[in-house]
Amino acid sequence: MASSDTLVRAQAERFAQSLAWPGRATAAPAARALTPAEQARFAAGETQYAGTCAGCHQARGTGLAGVAKPLVGSQWVLGTPARLVRIVLHGKEGEMLMPPLGGALTDEQIANVLTYVRRSWGNAATPISPTEVAEIRGASQGRNKPWTEAELRRVGR
Repeated sequence: MASSDTLVRAQAERFAQSLAWPGRATAAPAARALTPAEQARFAAGETQYAGTCAGCHQARGTGLAGVAKPLVGSQWVLGTPARLVRIVLHGKEGEMLMPPLGGALTDEQIANVLTYVRRSWGNAATPISPTEVAEIRGASQGRNKPWTEAELRRVGR
């Protein structure tokens, strides 16, 4: 858990949290089960992820050194959905560039893939609906450049 590699550290922390012994305080409660509609969105997102995202973020969300950050345990993935949707719609500048995908994917496709990413590889965040994506797309309409980390950190919703 002292590794300088963020992926190794995240995996070690998740493994440690999975261990149980008498007297150990339990970790955060497990994520609620997905509804049938959310489960369908998750399944469609798995297929979408394989075709759109896995080339850079890899099949297990571990990222590719020098190309894409890991999605496993990522603050952007597990944080507020409004930030993550904005990243996918318009891209993100910073240490590594995330290209914008809003012109290529529908609101439903984005909701599907983000629900999958937020619920895979030990991630346990809430699912994202097409309605949420549509609202954020509308609110950021006209944006023609990637988000900076500073701008995303100001998004509070």
